[in-house]
Amino acid sequence: MNVDFRLSADHGRELHRLQLDVPMPKGRRAALESFASLDLPSTEDELWRYTDVTFLGETVRSLPEGILDSRNYAEPEPLHSGSRSDALGEIASRTGADEGVILDLAHLSGILALRDGVPGPLLISENLLRNRAVIRAIPPTEDPDHPLWFELVSPTQDKFTSLVAAFGVDLLIDIPDGVVIEEPLVVSVSVTHMGQAKVVPLHITLKLGENSKIPLFVHYSGTGPSDGEPSLLLPVTEVSVGEGSKLSYVVLQELEHSVCNIETSRVSLGRDAWLSSTVVSLGARLSRHRVETAMAGENSQSEMLGIYFGNSDQHLDFRTLQDHQAPRTVSDLLYKGAVEDDAKAVYAGLVRVEKDAQKINGFQTNKNLVLSEGASAESIPNLEILANDVRCSHASSIGPVDEEEVYYLQSRGIDPDLAEELIVEGFFEEVIERIPSGMTAERIRKEVSEKFASRESR
Repeated sequence: MNVDFRLSADHGRELHRLQLDVPMPKGRRAALESFASLDLPSTEDELWRYTDVTFLGETVRSLPEGILDSRNYAEPEPLHSGSRSDALGEIASRTGADEGVILDLAHLSGILALRDGVPGPLLISENLLRNRAVIRAIPPTEDPDHPLWFELVSPTQDKFTSLVAAFGVDLLIDIPDGVVIEEPLVVSVSVTHMGQAKVVPLHITLKLGENSKIPLFVHYSGTGPSDGEPSLLLPVTEVSVGEGSKLSYVVLQELEHSVCNIETSRVSLGRDAWLSSTVVSLGARLSRHRVETAMAGENSQSEMLGIYFGNSDQHLDFRTLQDHQAPRTVSDLLYKGAVEDDAKAVYAGLVRVEKDAQKINGFQTNKNLVLSEGASAESIPNLEILANDVRCSHASSIGPVDEEEVYYLQSRGIDPDLAEELIVEGFFEEVIERIPSGMTAERIRKEVSEKFASRESR
């Protein structure tokens, strides 16, 4: 079934037809009504001040074929252990996931590859199956029967979020208490050239029980129409980390210029929980990441890392929140970005400390390199402190590559362009080295290097 609609506020007949043709469960129908009543975000809204998305409402868009067909939603199958090459061959042939990413990650605990929002085979390690982990994809025609569905992110947050709540595949990952998994669980999301602009909504819910551990890796790749309006990827991720549990969470965005990406993720940490979250944004015409972490339990700790590199006319927007809700919590954020050509980047971060969250440590650092006259970057760090016994700081910088560093490398016989590349790669290395277990570190280095290589073709 193909569902067409407009992203503008005036739906009229389109909404009426959706209500007639699509069997919408109660929760999703409420989200659809919210979608119909909300306008697209405006630059008059503070959260969208630096990012204009009105161009996304100019075209008729539709959901990809097959996203509403429950026959595409299969039960998990075992991912058989064996040699690394055999596992890679099985994963690549059965799911269509990116071979390079899978190879970088070596052994996996499981993988779900979604092509244009439609889930493929769900391959899960015997270890996860044996420990009774619940991993399943729920179609938009069903009401999710778990309590975490849009518990942390409001389905009425904005028009995009309401669309995900109404029509997004709900990927549920439920890891029981005491389950420790060392190999990453992978969600591979690809967007293909479908002839016309499409919307690809996706909702990921991860519940990590008490004293548990798992790495989660999410990869976005693919291309949209060769001309005209871009396709639109809309991921929303909600993560609940139980008491004493540990989560490594990495998002790698490598979409082509013909796709836009608007993403929201929120993590809630229980007592003594630990999180390392990383966002790497290298592609897409427009990529917006709203990344929030709530230290809801005492002694919880959060590390938030980010890398972004924009060229051509890319627009990259990051909104982060370090929300200290409980005492003796720690958050440390480091985001680094570079822009060249006519690319633009904006970072806005908030460290918020609630009244009862005493004896916390909150640190926020954002650094930007501007490599061309036409490029620009904005950095807006903020503190909101309601407690009186805290340690908080923020720092930001925007500027070109240090000319003295370039001169030093030139004096050693290094070409000026190569010298700049080496400096930028070293600039990002501080973040790459902190990604747990080196997940995709080599791929990130390669992608940064390819940004410079593409200069020759422009």
